[in-house]
Amino acid sequence: MIIQSYLKYLHRETELKLQLKKYSNGRLAIRAVDPMTGQEQATLSVNLPDEPLKEDEIFIKDYAENEGAFLTLARAGLVEHLGQVNSGFVKIDKCRWLQSVFDAE
Repeated sequence: MIIQSYLKYLHRETELKLQLKKYSNGRLAIRAVDPMTGQEQATLSVNLPDEPLKEDEIFIKDYAENEGAFLTLARAGLVEHLGQVNSGFVKIDKCRWLQSVFDAE
């Protein structure tokens, strides 16, 4: 699936291809790559194994170099914001993933 990027460090016209993977604990992981070169641009998700998470939910890393990750996924219609959890000194967005994992590949 190719979507428009709203990551702060990339140009607004940049498109990203999403690659859906799984963390070792089975939770959804999302990588964003350049659709032309395949070069990884960002990992949009974060794994917080000690935080409860339903099967259709995901934690989005939307700080530091990933600022704009939630906006990128929300404007593509892929996530619904459920709230935030604390992780160290940052707040992590907890979202519902709105697509079938197989639809997004």
